[in-house]
Amino acid sequence: MAPQQLSLHCSCTPTYKTWAKPEGEIPPSAAIIDGLAEVEDVDPLELDPLLEEIDLDALDQLFDHSDGSQSALLSYSLDHWNVFVRQDGHILICDSDRQTDPSPIFD
Repeated sequence: MAPQQLSLHCSCTPTYKTWAKPEGEIPPSAAIIDGLAEVEDVDPLELDPLLEEIDLDALDQLFDHSDGSQSALLSYSLDHWNVFVRQDGHILICDSDRQTDPSPIFD
């Protein structure tokens, strides 16, 4: 049976899109850190510690141990950034300070 697709809408402005690479090449946590550093225009080492906000190891394990039989989507907010991670590794960072008409997060 094919996985069911999740449909989620948001009203924040998409700012940064990236992909986590499969099999640990670039785990979701590293892709998110790089993306947040890009939108903040800082070195990744200058970001506030994400470990206080989210368990990065658990995030990587959640998306690394899927057999693809189910759809998964994680979303969380960090400061004014909304971060969305889809099962296939697609990551989107949106600026919640810049509201827009609701639209699907992932097309």
